[in-house]
Amino acid sequence: MPSPADHPISLTDVLAGWVHGWSISRSTPPPVALPEGYRIDVCQPRHLVRYVLPTPQQDLIDQLHEPGTWLKTAGALPTLSRRWTLEPPEYLMATPLKPPGPSNAAGGGLVKVTAAGGGLIHLTVELDGVVAAQGQVAVWGKYATFDQIVTQPAYRRRGLGSVVMQELSAAAARQGARTGVLVATEAGRALYTRLGWDLISTLTVAWIRP
Repeated sequence: MPSPADHPISLTDVLAGWVHGWSISRSTPPPVALPEGYRIDVCQPRHLVRYVLPTPQQDLIDQLHEPGTWLKTAGALPTLSRRWTLEPPEYLMATPLKPPGPSNAAGGGLVKVTAAGGGLIHLTVELDGVVAAQGQVAVWGKYATFDQIVTQPAYRRRGLGSVVMQELSAAAARQGARTGVLVATEAGRALYTRLGWDLISTLTVAWIRP
């Protein structure tokens, strides 16, 4: 059973776990460590590159001009020029992972867990013959990054989000992960807080439109 001492309180450690797990989850090249933080080359048309910084680094931010550049930074709101579009804030969260327990699929749901290799684990919950909820987790060392957790609208308020998180946590713990990390929206933050996750930092999110 993880103890409070196992729970990371270091923003830089949690952020490192998240960026590496996110790159596994999204099939990007590994993050590039910079003096200021991390760069991830996403290489998508509207999302060419992503910078993730533990604190605003104004000198670096002022050098970013390419459309499709995304920025996530903890700490105070950086000074952004008009070329940047602000998105709603997001929330970096973490929790100790508990030892695997019994499955708790709600409503007789069928839980399917698939290891995709490279530390990536997919999970679906099926109800009424359809995928009602799903998510994935990427294990990087002792960290597990939870990503793309979705419950279909017709199946919400039935506890399926909690089922997905519990089953993914168990699968990640079996692969040696000890700390769960994620970046939540405002809506997702409420669910994860109820499940015992702690807020590590609010993140400013901005990008340069094409």
